[in-house]
Amino acid sequence: NGEFKDALSYLNDMNDENTRYLRLVCLIGLGEYKQARAEGAWAKENATDTYYDVVSMYVTALKELGDFEEASKTFFKLLKRNPDYYKAYLGIAMSFDKMGIYSSAIRYYKKFLNLKKFSEDALFARQRIKELKEYLPKRKRTLTAI
Repeated sequence: NGEFKDALSYLNDMNDENTRYLRLVCLIGLGEYKQARAEGAWAKENATDTYYDVVSMYVTALKELGDFEEASKTFFKLLKRNPDYYKAYLGIAMSFDKMGIYSSAIRYYKKFLNLKKFSEDALFARQRIKELKEYLPKRKRTLTAI
């Protein structure tokens, strides 16, 4: 923690996007999630080269603060920017999962798996789908007469 505090004292040029990103890394490392959320919101709107890294830190702060709705909105914005960004699908799934919106969580875990079925997170996604299906009401398996 001392190293993060020391680093923050040198990271003052908020016009430099790399500095803004490194500040977020330090703030997350210090557990200063509210400050990271505030700085991250501004940093992501002004980032170009560090955009995905900044968003990653911003979403980490949101998740630590329990703001899964804002995290999911951020991931949806990522998909508008890059529809093939598989980490966004996983982030949306995990956000919906934490909010208890299980059917949507399953849908986005599946979208993630369609893009990255052999990634390091694929086993987690498959297991989570299996667990979440247990929470959903069972559908009737018989046909009814019309």
